[in-house]
Amino acid sequence: MDSRSPFGERLRALRTERGISQEELCKMIKTHRNFVGYVERGKENICLDNILSLARALKVNPADLFGLYDKDHKKRNPK
Repeated sequence: MDSRSPFGERLRALRTERGISQEELCKMIKTHRNFVGYVERGKENICLDNILSLARALKVNPADLFGLYDKDHKKRNPK
């Protein structure tokens, strides 16, 4: 599995939980209007600056975007 897919799935989950559209999130992080959709579908390779911007916009820890930790910040067991 491409490592971009789980990241994109987690991004979509966090975004939709907050009721934010892809286009709204793009505006919040000042990027192209299709960027979030590309990331969510695993079609875009994302850099650290954009990860940090997404985390700030969604008000989460950057690690939350990777889904490596549960809500109590305990490390999840890898599959």
